[in-house]
Amino acid sequence: MAKLTSLLSLAVLAIQAVAFPQYQSLGGLNERELEALLPRLNPVRHPPPPSPPKDTSIRLVNDKNHPWMPLRKGDIRGPCPGLNTLASHGYLPRNGIATPAQIVEAAQEGLSMDTNSATLVTYASMLIDGNLVTNLMSIGGKSPLTGLDPSKLATIGGLNTHAGFEGDASLTRADFFFGDNHSFNQTLFNEFVDFSNKFGGGVFNLTAAAEYRFHRIQESIATSPQFSLVAPRILNAYGDPAVATILFVDGRKADGRLNLTEGLTRVPEYLSRPGCPLSVA
Repeated sequence: MAKLTSLLSLAVLAIQAVAFPQYQSLGGLNERELEALLPRLNPVRHPPPPSPPKDTSIRLVNDKNHPWMPLRKGDIRGPCPGLNTLASHGYLPRNGIATPAQIVEAAQEGLSMDTNSATLVTYASMLIDGNLVTNLMSIGGKSPLTGLDPSKLATIGGLNTHAGFEGDASLTRADFFFGDNHSFNQTLFNEFVDFSNKFGGGVFNLTAAAEYRFHRIQESIATSPQFSLVAPRILNAYGDPAVATILFVDGRKADGRLNLTEGLTRVPEYLSRPGCPLSVA
């Protein structure tokens, strides 16, 4: 019944787009295309966002239930080191395709991100980069595992989609202009380390974060002919460096000092999550 209700809702919206030509561009499909597509969609009912976890104690992130595993053929990773790490440790499905609820729960369990922050960031990303019909999103590139695209206008490109939550002047990823905006970039990571040594005394703290953020923007302006820093990317472009000093530090200290780990996709065996939910909103 829930599936039928969702399908009927889609059909009503589609019919409205056809019946009122001024809104047809929102549907992106003509009547014949709608008739062909609607029976093939597999809409699901979206569950409510997860509640806050009951257990918020300090505990190891890289524990026996969440061991790091190397990528298998077909596993997807993307521009967010945090989500990549959560997938490689099994807090998220290891193939990199997840529902918003799974991402919120993984951020809560693996990073101690507070529920409001995790929900806001996740569902905002889902609206831009996910498949709202199947309730699935890729943490990296576009994938058939998220289901059929419901409309010509629906990108559903995963988090690799440029100028959404991924964008130019990343700390550890190259600009879109250079062809690979999502893979870990060793040259940029070396700069990341250099700035941490120069301004953070060997760790990545807020001082190093501010200096490196400014440097990366200036570097992109100078080298990328298509450099862009607009909303929504501009918001998390300034938030990302600070978030790293909140969520990726050892929870037993929570001192805002990120010890550097190459690639940032494998949690050190000693690292514990903080003992209280952390807000990054």
